[in-house]
Amino acid sequence: MTLFLTPNLRSYNLGYLITGQEKLALEPGQQEVIKTSSCPGSCTVEKMSDTIYIKTAHVHMHYLGKLSLKY
Repeated sequence: MTLFLTPNLRSYNLGYLITGQEKLALEPGQQEVIKTSSCPGSCTVEKMSDTIYIKTAHVHMHYLGKLSLKY
């Protein structure tokens, strides 16, 4: 791996923000399990001081879950 250091910062930076539970325990044999979560603006405003643009979202469930977004 080669790292480069420059004093000329780019106009836009790309980073990763990972949120959510660290551990999710599901009982075996359940036909359906619904888990919900939210991340209100009062939470993210502490870490982000400027506008952000979401490039992509990824839900990791090993093909066993489905994502339901509500705006």
